[in-house]
Amino acid sequence: MGPMSRPQAGGEEATAVHRRLAVIHERARDAFANNVATLEGAVGALAHGTLPEDQRREAEHAAHRLAGSAGTFGFPDATVLARELEESFATDPNPAAARVLAVRVAALRRSLLDASAADTRLQTKPRTTIVAVHVDPQVESTIRDAAHARGIEVTDDPLDAGADAAIVDLERRDAASIVRGYADRVPRVPVVALGDASSLSDRLLATDAGASVVVPREQTGMALIDAAESLAERRRRDKFRVLAVDDDEAILVAVSELLAGDGYEVSTLGDARGFWDALEQTRPDLVVLDLDMPHVNGAELCRVVRTDPRWSGLPVLFLTAHTDTSAVEDVFAAGADDYLAKPFGRAELRARIRNRLERVRPDGGGVRAPAQPGPAAPAAPLARPPRHRPLQARQRRARPQRRRPCAPATRASSHR
Repeated sequence: MGPMSRPQAGGEEATAVHRRLAVIHERARDAFANNVATLEGAVGALAHGTLPEDQRREAEHAAHRLAGSAGTFGFPDATVLARELEESFATDPNPAAARVLAVRVAALRRSLLDASAADTRLQTKPRTTIVAVHVDPQVESTIRDAAHARGIEVTDDPLDAGADAAIVDLERRDAASIVRGYADRVPRVPVVALGDASSLSDRLLATDAGASVVVPREQTGMALIDAAESLAERRRRDKFRVLAVDDDEAILVAVSELLAGDGYEVSTLGDARGFWDALEQTRPDLVVLDLDMPHVNGAELCRVVRTDPRWSGLPVLFLTAHTDTSAVEDVFAAGADDYLAKPFGRAELRARIRNRLERVRPDGGGVRAPAQPGPAAPAAPLARPPRHRPLQARQRRARPQRRRPCAPATRASSHR
């Protein structure tokens, strides 16, 4: 059974981040190489006139994994090649097709693994703190100067989804709605409210709207940036837990990296047979499941979750390379909240997860599992989105899997 990777505590320093990214990219490269090698072995066997059924299935599934993960890492051409190979190995290919398949696999190797392709991979860089500022222009100028000196980015767009903290002057007519907008996000964005330190009304306004702290309007720009940065750092430590389950190591790497630095703590699992133990250990706020996996598929895992009173309200997001009507019906019949087609991008993944958490817990707090993971005393089920189908519908038999079971995966990490 594949190991489960846990979130790493740790440093925000640039050198540590770069080391981590190097390891992550190497792990994704290894996953690509293993899948390509599987395809090369199958083509070689086919060229010699004998392709055993288990090897054909393994090749089909290797191509399926690459079709789902290559595009996420910035290899659209490889996605096309992988899908063509998946279709070829879905039936019993004729030995006469070996030459054509060999050309496609060679092109796939060049696209994913040649040194010249390295720069086209998933691009990630150390996270810069972003502070949203809604204050008088003169005050904003001093804040921007202080932020520049600290290497902090400043935005005045209240819709900026990347803001780590906000500074809002309570004298603004729309101050309450701006503060509330940040406080209602998932994860919650902390707000430094500028007001009259001696005014009870200012403090009541800030508290009611959801501000994190009220500071005197006369504070220097550097002091305000200090306060915002401190709250942003605290927010990074207070994360939502996400458990991702997929037999493709590259997809697990992508999910971990795409959610990094935005209030999520990601644990990943490569072998679905360890799901229940991982669920009890990590007690996630949301689960991301692959549909096609060996041993136990994602639809089966989702039905198991929905029939347990402690976890029945846990948001479940599916990742799948299948977008046909039958596959989509299957994931929703199993009790899914949403699905995302592979390949996917950073903004899309974050938006789907954020929307699920907001819908389940409007106050932005996320779903919480029982305090003690073991057997729980009878308790009311967690709140569930109203659109879940009745249990009988969810227990409808899943679509028979044409594809062979997936390989075990690893448990990785990010942030909550």
